[in-house]
Amino acid sequence: MSKKKGLRNLVTSAALMAVAAIVLLSNAGVGASQRAKRAAVSPKTLAIRQATTEVLRETSELRKLPILRQVRSGAQSRDEIERMLVRNLDESAKPEQLRATEITLRKLGLAPADFRLRDFIIKLLTEQVAGYYDPKTREFYLADWIDLDGQKPVMAHELTHALQDQHFNLRRFEKWPKHDSDAELAAHALVEGDASLVMEQYLAGNPLRLISFLKSMVLGGGGSTEQLDKAPRVFRETLTFPYFQGVAFAKQVYKKGGWEEVSAAYKKLPKSTEQILHPEKYFASDEPRKVALKDV
Repeated sequence: MSKKKGLRNLVTSAALMAVAAIVLLSNAGVGASQRAKRAAVSPKTLAIRQATTEVLRETSELRKLPILRQVRSGAQSRDEIERMLVRNLDESAKPEQLRATEITLRKLGLAPADFRLRDFIIKLLTEQVAGYYDPKTREFYLADWIDLDGQKPVMAHELTHALQDQHFNLRRFEKWPKHDSDAELAAHALVEGDASLVMEQYLAGNPLRLISFLKSMVLGGGGSTEQLDKAPRVFRETLTFPYFQGVAFAKQVYKKGGWEEVSAAYKKLPKSTEQILHPEKYFASDEPRKVALKDV
């Protein structure tokens, strides 16, 4: 395997991980939806549906995006979420792609010799997921092991994705041109930064929500970062970039023109992670230079 191919595989797989964490695996919702329709509705699910209506309405008002359709919702166990992650990972990445990236990480000294990429991705994402919106089924699921009141900020974040999907079509981000993973990561930073900013405003609107949120994360285990802390740095940086750098970017766009300006960014997407890190380059339409990797 040439270093050229190895580096491209590394970048592509890292971007895939970011997409998995952001859109939360949109290919996996069909089975869950069918099971939900067959199963008896639990008190937890009824409570989630009521909370979904409430939080979606408030999120719509915060984000200045009208609700075009209601969002179906429910609860999923840790095992159900893990099965969803496994199914979608297997559909999204071929074994040879994962293997090539695994070898590249080792050769570059970015992962230990016994590192198993597929297993690690599954453990890492299972640890981090407290809820997700699925653009394919247009459904929203919450982890059933965390207190509902404490999850409402998570709901605000994920239901922002539902509003984004209704207005800007999130499924267009599922198929991205090959070898353009930097622009892909930048686009997902916009999506996640937008949702994270809404979540911040949702929490700021009522300080008691923050207390309840932190309590649920601690008592429910939703705040665990054991796998993330153990992750090779390339994974930590890629997975957290859309959230931490994305929200910083979204704040600058919001500062320039409010939510209308943020919405306009979906028509004029950021084209590089450089534009995310340096919003002034995005505002100035400073185009990124294409870099061709030489075979060495």
